[in-house]
Amino acid sequence: MNNEQFLKEEFPAILEKLAAEDQPVWGKMSAQQMVEHLSGVILISNGRFEAPAMYEEEKLKRNYSFIIEAKNRLKRNTKAPILPAEPMPLRFASLAEAKEKLLQTVNSFFAYYNANPEAKQMHPAFGMLNFEEWTYFHTIHSQYHLEQFKLYEGGASV
Repeated sequence: MNNEQFLKEEFPAILEKLAAEDQPVWGKMSAQQMVEHLSGVILISNGRFEAPAMYEEEKLKRNYSFIIEAKNRLKRNTKAPILPAEPMPLRFASLAEAKEKLLQTVNSFFAYYNANPEAKQMHPAFGMLNFEEWTYFHTIHSQYHLEQFKLYEGGASV
């Protein structure tokens, strides 16, 4: 299954299994905070929310080479410097609403790149990414967080 198929088909089916009371194996985010976090990153990738680079050009290139080019996984407990030490406050009234918004955001990601196939958006840790690169990142990022909640195997490296 390719990355686009994963995000469109497998991801929604796995996400459906996530329950509000599920506890993470690592990290501080609740199930709903994790879902809302995934939505936020997708909003960056389709140009709805602008996030500046958090590193100088040379480090962006090294990060890009290691994760995007080499197709490595994110390590457990990876801390993104752009995020606060404590999880963000909830934006939606329930996990069900957050999941619905996340799936709408995934659809808007594909619609954006369908309408703008040459577009690139800034990833704060990896630099400017195109559709294929963002699709890869969203796949490994969602798999990482699904593994965090015991819903996927092989999503993170240890």
